[in-house]
Amino acid sequence: MSGTTARLLHRTLVASAVLALAAFVVVRRTGELAPPELPLTALRIVAFVVAVAALALNRALRLGLEAPARDAGRTEWWERAGRRLLVVWAVAEGAVTVGGALWFLSGDAVALVVAAGPGLLVLLTARPEVYGSD
Repeated sequence: MSGTTARLLHRTLVASAVLALAAFVVVRRTGELAPPELPLTALRIVAFVVAVAALALNRALRLGLEAPARDAGRTEWWERAGRRLLVVWAVAEGAVTVGGALWFLSGDAVALVVAAGPGLLVLLTARPEVYGSD
């Protein structure tokens, strides 16, 4: 994977998360939805577990991952580290989408912020430019 490919994949995952949230908002605001069948507390617990899992996996995969040296080949670095970052981004995108789905089901902003907030934070802090893309 090159830095250019990494940037494209990262931006695609960010766009996917934002579009999923937008779709949830539009459908929820325009449709009549039945109240959730699960208790609100259970949905908030799910949101918390998703957030903790996303943050823990982010930490584990990024531990010891440093930007390539200026004189080192960036393409080789992306070949080695790119897969790890792709998993980080995909998990973060998933957390955002789960947060949106929980909000869609319940209308509970707490579940949205708890699950989607850390996912968005990871997508912002682990972008390819931080690691010196091509």
